[in-house]
Parts: sequence; structure tokens; C-alpha cells
Amino acid sequence: MELKKKDFLALQELDLDELEELIAYTQKTKNLTDTPLQGKTVVNLLLTSSIHTRLAMETAVQQLGGHSIVVDFSSENWSLLWDENAQVDTDNTEHVKDVAKVLSRYGDLIAVHHIPDTGNWRQDRQDSVIKNLARYSSIPVLNLESALFNPCQALADIITMKEHVKNLRGWKAVLTWSYHPTISPMSSANSFALIASKYGMDLTIACPSGYELDPGILKLADKNARTNDGSVEITNNLEEGVSGAVVVYAANWRSIKHYSNPEEEKQDRENHKHWVINSGHMEKTDGGYLLHPLPIRRNVSIQSAVLDEKNSLIYEQAANRLHAKKALLSILA
Repeated sequence: MELKKKDFLALQELDLDELEELIAYTQKTKNLTDTPLQGKTVVNLLLTSSIHTRLAMETAVQQLGGHSIVVDFSSENWSLLWDENAQVDTDNTEHVKDVAKVLSRYGDLIAVHHIPDTGNWRQDRQDSVIKNLARYSSIPVLNLESALFNPCQALADIITMKEHVKNLRGWKAVLTWSYHPTISPMSSANSFALIASKYGMDLTIACPSGYELDPGILKLADKNARTNDGSVEITNNLEEGVSGAVVVYAANWRSIKHYSNPEEEKQDRENHKHWVINSGHMEKTDGGYLLHPLPIRRNVSIQSAVLDEKNSLIYEQAANRLHAKKALLSILA
């Protein structure tokens, strides 16, 4: 199949027909024996480190017969500037325009993991580095995760749900915040909210007060839902959120309210240690399936017993994340 755009930055950019075609193609890659990346090079730019992303990408490229180059910016001490008027006068710093144009001559695809953390959400939500890499690159750019979006994860999520809940429209899904002692990105939660609403699910977002999703994402999710006969609701009550759900998507994400003050948020999180998914919560669901983007802290975010129940789909999600990457690499590179 082909995508209308050169790059793949957000699943929200696709309409339902394109999504269905992409999902069908991804499911076919589960049994793919061809090597469409033979003789091709994928450059993985990990501007922010992620062991799960690295493992999945290297496995995907290898299984497709390609060559993978991984640059971990945390260990390489390399930074990129995106402002067109920026003066590059510090060590190991380059402008994304130059990096994009050089890498376009080195490889066949650039995969980028970049979760900025300047303390200014209005700036970070622009995802300027990834967008400018795509703007200046002559080869495709794949977003592995950014401040706003985690499209490969969202593709894995929707495939996993569709394999167990055949017709998603009208069924309740809850996206629930779960406690984690450290700050996590909003990208997986954002992407799930968008894909669930795009498929006409009745989406409930359950979170402590102050941890509501980005207003722009909520506006898009509401538009998706209204277009596809679904709904979006927000509650600050965990028990109310999970009640009657067929899908429980547990994740942790940071607070926009405390975005500029991580220490303040760390203290506030201690007030929400009870937001831990347990067997009692799952009993309130409609035979609900559990999803989580991983990695997970057992007995901190979700009780271990819940993670190991038959309705826990976390490992299927992980496998489908690999297949999602393989499909996108096959299409884009």
C-alpha cells in the first residue's frame, strides 16, 4: 500500500479508509517472509532514549532485511536546534536543516524519537524538531514518539482492540491515568484518545484533577467522536471511569498544570497513589480487556494479578507494536 504523505508523524492524519487499509496491511506483515528493506538503511535518531523503541526498531529492520543505524543522543552528547534564526555556536550542536539534508544522503528513512522537555508546554507541544526534520529531509521521516503523538503505539493499540472487539463503535473505552512515581509523556494517552474516538467508541478519560489531556487533543477527540457517533467524557473518579468499559487503557502522563515545575508535580503525584488498577476495578468493567503501552511498574501502577489475567493484552500490544513498525517501514522506506 501507499500513504498519501511522504512522512508518518501522527495516526490522526489518516482517514478511516486509510486506517483500515493500513491495519489490514499490518496484519499481513505478521506472516511476512519477504525482505523489502534489503539493501536499505534506516537511521534511528533517539534524541530521547527508549529501550523498548530501540529493541522494536532494530528487530523490525533486521526482520525486513535492512540495515539499522542507531544514534542515541544521550550517550553521543548531540543536540539539534530547530529555530531558523538560531546561532549554532555551542559544542556538538547542529541545525535540523543540515542534519536532515545530510542524512537524506546516507539512508532511506529517518526514524525519530524526541520528547522535548523545556518546561514550556506551549513550545514543546509544537514538536518542532521532528516536524523540521520532515520538512528538510528528502527521505521519509517516521515519528517513533514525540511530545504529542505516539503513532506506532496507537496503530498497535487499535489492531489489538480490533482483534478482540470486532466492532468498536458504541462500546465504552476508558483511558485512565495510573500512578507512577516519575513523570511520563502524554503521547501514548493522546494517541489512544484520538484513535478510540476516531473509531466511534464512547471514550471516558479518567484522571486526577489537574491531569486532563491537552485541550487541543481533547478538541480533536471530540470532533472524531461527533463525526463517528461516539462520545468523550472526563471524570476524576476512577471507579466511575472503569464501570462498564470493554477496554481499560491504563497509562501515566504528566500534568500540563505542573509542566513548568516538575518538583511540584512530583509532590502532587504522592496525593494520587491510590490510582492503581486492581482486580476490583476490573470487576466493574464489562469483561474489560486491559491495555498498557509499557514499560510497566508492577504493583505500583497496576496490580500484578491484573497484569497476568487472561484479559490482559499487554504482550499482544507489544508484539503488534513490532508489526506496526514493520508495516510502516515496508511502506515508507
